[in-house]
Amino acid sequence: MRKCLLFILLLTVFNVNAQQPAYFMFGQAQFEGIDIYNIIQDHDHNYWFATDQGLYQFDGYHFTKVECDDMKAHSVFNFAIDSKGIIYCINLSQQVFKIENGICSLIFTIPDKGTDLHLVVNQKDELYISTSRKVFVLNAKHQLIHAPIQTAKFMLGPPFMTEDGSIIQHLSNDQRIIRYKDGKTTFIPLANYKNSVTDDHLFHFVRVDTTTYGIDNTNKDVYTLSTKEFSTQLNENQLDVQSALLRYYTVQNNLWVGNNTSGVLVLDQSLKRLHTTEKIFNDYFISFVYEDDEGNILLATFDHGIIVIPDKNIQDVVPEFANYKVTRITKGADNELYFGTRDGGILKYDGKLSTISHASNKNVEYLFYWKNHDLLLEDTKGGTMHNTKKGNAQTLHLGSLKDAICTQPNELLLALNVGIVALHYDPEKKEFKKSKHFVNERSHCLVQESKTSGIYLSTSSGLRYSNGNSEYRLMNHKGKSIHAYDLVTHKNKTYVASSQHGILIVEKGKVVKQLQPAYNETPLTIFKFIFSNNLIYANTQIGLVVLNLDGKIINYLNKSNGLTANKVIDFELFKGELWITHALGIQRFNINEISSHVPIPTLRIRKISVNNQPIQSMNGVGNFQSNQRNFKFEFHVATLRHRENMRYHYKLEGNSKEWSINQYENNEVIYNALAPGKYRFIVKAENNGVFSPPIVYSFTIAAPYYQRWWFIVFITLLCSVIVSIVYIRQLSIHKKKAQQINELNSSRLTAIQSQMNPHFIFNSLNSIQDLVLKGDIDNSYTFITKFSNLVRRTLSYSDKDFIDFEQEIKLIELYLSLEKLRFKEDLEYTVETNDIEDIKIPPMLIQPFIENALVHGLLHKEGVKRLTIGFTLTDVLICEISDNGIGREKAQEIKQRQGSNHESFAVNAIKRRFTILVNHYKGKLGFEINDILEESTVVGTKVTLRIPVQQKY
Repeated sequence: MRKCLLFILLLTVFNVNAQQPAYFMFGQAQFEGIDIYNIIQDHDHNYWFATDQGLYQFDGYHFTKVECDDMKAHSVFNFAIDSKGIIYCINLSQQVFKIENGICSLIFTIPDKGTDLHLVVNQKDELYISTSRKVFVLNAKHQLIHAPIQTAKFMLGPPFMTEDGSIIQHLSNDQRIIRYKDGKTTFIPLANYKNSVTDDHLFHFVRVDTTTYGIDNTNKDVYTLSTKEFSTQLNENQLDVQSALLRYYTVQNNLWVGNNTSGVLVLDQSLKRLHTTEKIFNDYFISFVYEDDEGNILLATFDHGIIVIPDKNIQDVVPEFANYKVTRITKGADNELYFGTRDGGILKYDGKLSTISHASNKNVEYLFYWKNHDLLLEDTKGGTMHNTKKGNAQTLHLGSLKDAICTQPNELLLALNVGIVALHYDPEKKEFKKSKHFVNERSHCLVQESKTSGIYLSTSSGLRYSNGNSEYRLMNHKGKSIHAYDLVTHKNKTYVASSQHGILIVEKGKVVKQLQPAYNETPLTIFKFIFSNNLIYANTQIGLVVLNLDGKIINYLNKSNGLTANKVIDFELFKGELWITHALGIQRFNINEISSHVPIPTLRIRKISVNNQPIQSMNGVGNFQSNQRNFKFEFHVATLRHRENMRYHYKLEGNSKEWSINQYENNEVIYNALAPGKYRFIVKAENNGVFSPPIVYSFTIAAPYYQRWWFIVFITLLCSVIVSIVYIRQLSIHKKKAQQINELNSSRLTAIQSQMNPHFIFNSLNSIQDLVLKGDIDNSYTFITKFSNLVRRTLSYSDKDFIDFEQEIKLIELYLSLEKLRFKEDLEYTVETNDIEDIKIPPMLIQPFIENALVHGLLHKEGVKRLTIGFTLTDVLICEISDNGIGREKAQEIKQRQGSNHESFAVNAIKRRFTILVNHYKGKLGFEINDILEESTVVGTKVTLRIPVQQKY
């Protein structure tokens, strides 16, 4: 019986849970509902995906669907790439495509309907195309250079390229292989291959490390193949896989075996399993395994995107802890770890997991192992002490426990929410006694100085120090209090993780040195830290980092390098391993495998666009015209592993001397409206302090013609002439404007005179006098007030170009109320504003026409005298003044008899004002007077005014 049977028997003894490598998912949203068949990277480090829905490209920032017009079937697969970076693929319609410079095009259609399509590119960039029964070979120019190789009744196994560049395939039901090299095809027998030709046996050749294997597809026998003599030797291993359909991928000296159900099997160089179970990633159908340029292992899936394994040696969460939410970790004896859980339980791990204490009423926030007595102190129930050997526990009722240190063999000093307490233990009586110290405030953590008996204590008011007496004095640094998250001693030095000052090294109550760890120029806040082998392992606001003793970051543990959750809850170093608990579980890292080597980023400029048009050449020096002033630079580091750590530093010499910094996601820089001159764009990528070589692009923007001397002289002369012409014209305009202003002022004065004519003033005063003589004191006082208000408003508005429409209406109403005193009850008037508001109009344009209507139209009319004033707002203000007076013709006769010139005086003044307003404000402005006729009889007069307006807002 083969050794594999013993191996299978052993599997039933060990834990059936496999601890698969740590990973993160990529492209889940993009490939939801899409089956990925193959993955490859081109020479520019772009990722290409062959799927059941066509081709996709990922440039590190964006997914792009790449179309091909000649593609009949969208299920593409079987990527191959040549030395020039041309990618080949095939689809189910027997079409072979090339992808060059991001463009997909058809190059060959296979004249055979055979299945099992495969592509291989050999060392001469010849494309080897294999179906189940035929082979076609295209040269580098995609010309068919070899007549189809037919195998008659034999089926062809998958093609495999040997170290010397030969391509071999096994013939089914035969003990021979077909070999293609240097344009020739030969049939070679396989020595020592004993399977019967009557069985349907077919080899799948794979190379793991330096050994080539042939795996029989039927019985999974494994043969070692010599590619020189083409002899075989039956291997002692046999693949114990139930599935009949297997796919093989050699990645990082391991053989990854996929099947037709789910998961993937991983074998070492001798084809032994690396994991305790048959497969890992059993929740996914693994369709392809690929190693990218930075060493990530990519597992393609159906419908779930890509699984990315940054480091296969870093394991995923420990499966034994899957049912526990661990909140605290502490070391016990030499081979023990203790864990506190969210539900208050205590676990012990000494190679296997066991329970010390079951759930309590709160989560465990602190654990302390007292190695002198094999006691475990935890903070639930006011402090509980567990005897780890006997399994019993004692509640201490201390308060909220924060920290503990052993100051004497039988004494602990405890930091509590109410101060600090000394806890004394009697080993004989198994009893505890406590005595309170003199600090009566909330305490967080404490430590004893190595060389002295001094105690450092972190409290709510700051860091305190006691040299052994009862006084704990407050410390400060640079005039500020020190608030500590953690206190640790290492090599006779005391280190303080402070909230504002980084890491402080203190001695005898004084700060002697300060370390300021920073990530991307942001100071790190350290919540917990542990020293090991002159390295500091610290939990910070950005996750777990590894520092040297100078405080410089040498590594950063995050999702990029295997940590499945960036937010670390607690951690501990134990027997060369870093145990980390986070929201997803517990992970173990071998600290020797946590690489301190940070790779140098590979940076390239992807595109330079000028005025939104990409330029062809990005090497050397660029020369651009004066109108080519808008530049856009796009750069790129192809990485999945270091995306969180990567940054871009750039500057444009000639525009700025300062470096600017962008995070990885922001890989575009735009400069708009650059001035003519010489420039150097410099960009470099930083990966956690390690920089790529800078990339420099120099370019020149030519000066425009208008900056040349002859053009400057011409423009100077032209400007002088223009200035002279403009100056003369402006003088003329100013003169004309001054003249218009004078005329406007004159017309205003005339308007005042027309509004305040002696007849009106005399009549108003007579009316008021009449009221006084009659003893009507109230009305006389009212009309005196109105008259003074009218005079005041008239004088106030006379020097304004525009007044509020409401003010003009008020003025009109004041005037009409005074006129009504003279006309008694015979005068009826209405003013309709139609809710017009928020406009301004020139003052004192309307009143003269109202006065004309009263004096010449209504004064001589018998009976009721009606006056209507209405307003309409369009692009101008339209005012209509209508009366039922005697009409213009009879009014003119009366004027001639009386020799009055009042109307012509007022109307002529208004005409001059309208002429000036038209020159200033344009538009159809002015007034017109018309008779109101009824059956050819004049029954009144209507005046229509078109007045300019200004909006108030």
